[in-house]
Amino acid sequence: MIKRILNYNIIIIFSFAFSNFAFAEIYKCKDAYGVINFTATPCGEKSSGIKRPKKKVKELNEDGSVKSKKQIISERLKREKEYLDATKRQRKDEANKKAKLDKHNNKIRQNCNKAKKALKNYQRSSYLYTKDKKGEKNILSDAERKKAEFETQREITYWCRDQH
Repeated sequence: MIKRILNYNIIIIFSFAFSNFAFAEIYKCKDAYGVINFTATPCGEKSSGIKRPKKKVKELNEDGSVKSKKQIISERLKREKEYLDATKRQRKDEANKKAKLDKHNNKIRQNCNKAKKALKNYQRSSYLYTKDKKGEKNILSDAERKKAEFETQREITYWCRDQH
């Protein structure tokens, strides 16, 4: 409770200390090249002070009547809710995109590793074979073996191209 009171007092002190900046006068100056500058300090004899309007601009309804504070607050809350909902949707979309990209990258990594493993097995084996419909082994000739190794090397080139 005491901390809350101290925080409010600090906020009030700072708001009074810096409120003079909000009401500072603005001066309009024209330099030698004809460029108009706006500053917080007078810039010569020809500088003119610009007064800010002291009245708050009132918000109007579509029919021209002045909006009540309740209407203004409810519209502000509605805009804030819409903004928060849009931000939430955007974060969800980004998370979905990241999940899809991660899944895609994992598939690429798995295919790369699979192709590397297959090539290593081809190179280690004394002979390669395929199985026919009956389950019998058919040993590959040297030309067929080289073709299989070449195809596997192409798969490695394709799947592992972006990996270092």
